[in-house]
Amino acid sequence: MPFWLFIAMVAIFVVTLVVSISTTTSLAMQPLGKVAGTASAVFGAMQTVGGAVLGYFVAQAFNDTVVPLVGALLIFDLCILACLLIAEQGRLFAAPGSIPASV
Repeated sequence: MPFWLFIAMVAIFVVTLVVSISTTTSLAMQPLGKVAGTASAVFGAMQTVGGAVLGYFVAQAFNDTVVPLVGALLIFDLCILACLLIAEQGRLFAAPGSIPASV
């Protein structure tokens, strides 16, 4: 795999990760105002443990190329997108104000 393609894939992954984690974390913690500190700690622990487990499996697939890493990043990006589409009920890219408040 050419180096420029690898850098492009990693850049796409990082942008997706930054946008999705910051948005979903704030949305998930919104109804937990009274226990926001505990909720933040639980979310952080889940992210750390989940990252360690998934990182272990990606590391086990290492074969002296970047293909396992790029493949894992693609799979993780698709999972993030699927979770966002499910959570937003397919309204991910709707214009502000175009969705009724009762939905």
